[in-house]
Order: sequence, then structure tokens, then C-alpha cells
Amino acid sequence: KSYRRLTLALAALAGAASVALVGSAGWFLASAAIVGSAGPAIAHAFNFLAPSAAVRLFALTRTLSRYAERVIGHDAVLAESAILRPQLFLAFARRHARESSLSALGDVDARVMRDVEAIEADLVQVKAPVAAAWGGLLAALIALVFVGPYQAIIVALAFAFVFWGAPYLANAVNATSGLRVVQQRARLRELSVSLERGRDEVRTLGAAPAVLAMLDSVAAEIEESEIVIARSGALFAALIGAVWIAVIMMVILSAHLQGADPAALVASVLASLALGEQVQTRSEVGARLQERSHAGARVASLLSEI
Repeated sequence: KSYRRLTLALAALAGAASVALVGSAGWFLASAAIVGSAGPAIAHAFNFLAPSAAVRLFALTRTLSRYAERVIGHDAVLAESAILRPQLFLAFARRHARESSLSALGDVDARVMRDVEAIEADLVQVKAPVAAAWGGLLAALIALVFVGPYQAIIVALAFAFVFWGAPYLANAVNATSGLRVVQQRARLRELSVSLERGRDEVRTLGAAPAVLAMLDSVAAEIEESEIVIARSGALFAALIGAVWIAVIMMVILSAHLQGADPAALVASVLASLALGEQVQTRSEVGARLQERSHAGARVASLLSEI
């Protein structure tokens, strides 16, 4: 648990440093351009050391925190896997002693090989990016404070919509496809086990073409379901991108009407764009949310038999 908390903290730090790096670099370049166009006297008075040091600090912080987050996060996942997988095999051994059917073999194979992988990837692929986006939001709001409170409210509301609205919309669209993928994978592995155990009979009876055609049919159904999930994920990614571009345009327009400082405006816009790249991962999470929830329920039901 301590490794998980440390992983999430490092991910949040990396997300904040990424947004702060882009924002500070944008402010530095815009300020340098402004003072450079004002004349040599003002340009010589401008402090180039402090902003350049800030850019290097954020760059170094992002690199180190991201590296530490990946190392510690994968270490935590491997430690959990070392506990979870033996428990699952023990539960399956007890079930197999009661019912040694092919369906049970195919079902546990789907659980151990696919469901456990989905659960193990939850920390690195779902929770860590979410923590990074929250850290990035904090850094973006700090940058937007120098422009105006209305711009910060606009970005915060858009962030809330993307983080709580888009994933559940994607989940609602893919609810049937996610469940179908889990069931079809279990069916495919059941057929594979059946073919392996009865390969001599299949060869003797000449039934190999029929069995292979059945396997191809199930594999094609899985591919169709995966295509549906991938298409919806791409659709919601495009939707999030369009929403975020509209948010950036609203920030620019409102800041221009308020007469905001040009350098601060450039920094806030670039920080908001960097934050938009981080929230794009929410569409992928939403597209796989139903599949992950079914995987967790299946593994929990198997563990309850220990």
C-alpha cells in the first residue's frame, strides 16, 4: 500500500511538473520576445537566469519523478502479482477437484491470463495517469490565476466534465461489448483446451477443419467487439480534443477582453494544452471500464472459493 501511495504521489508530481514546464517555457519565450522588441536597454535589464533555471528545474523534476513512478509502480504491481496469482491457482485447484470440466478449464484460463492482467495494469495504466492529470490540473490552475479567475473556472469545469462525464459515457456505450469480449475470450480458451485434449480424436475423425472454423468464428467475434471498443475510444478521444480546443479558445477570448498580460496568457494557454494531453487518457480508460469491472468481479468470485 505504501508503494501504491508513493506511486500515485510521484505520478501527480510528474504531471504537475510537465504542465509547469510547458507553462514556464511559454512565459519565458513570450517575455523574452516582448522585452527584446522593446529595445536593448529593457532587454539588458530582463532577468534571463531565473526563468531558465525554473525551466530546467521542472524538466529535471518531471524526468526523475516519472522514472521513479514507473519503477516503484511496476515493483508494486509485481509484488501484488506474487500474492494474487498463487491464490488464484489454489482456488482453481480446489474447483478442479470438484468439477474437472473443459468449461472450468477455459474459464480459469481466461481469468488468470486476461482478468488478472487487467487488474494488475490498473495501477500503472489507470490510477497513475489519473493522479498525473490531477497534478497537472493544479499546476494549470496556478498558471491561470495570473490571467484571471474566470479562466481558471472554465478549465476546472472542463476538467470535471472530462474526468467524470466522458469515461462513464464511454462505459455506457461499451457496456455490452466489454462483457461480450470477456465471455468470448473464455469461450475461445475453452475451445482451445478442448482441441488440445482431443487432438488425436479430431485427427482420426477428420474434424480438424470444422474445429478450426469454429475457433476462427469465435476469434472473429472477439475482433469485432474489440473494433467496436476501439472505435468508441477514438470517438471519445476526438470529443475530448474538441471540447478542450473550445476551452482554450474561450480562455484566449476572455483573457483578451480583460486585457491580460500577453506573457501570462501564453503561459496559461500552453499549460492548458499540456493538461489536455493528460486528460486524453480518460477516453481509453472509459472504453475499457466495463471490461475491467467484469474482470475484477470474476477474480473476486474465484478468490471467494479459497
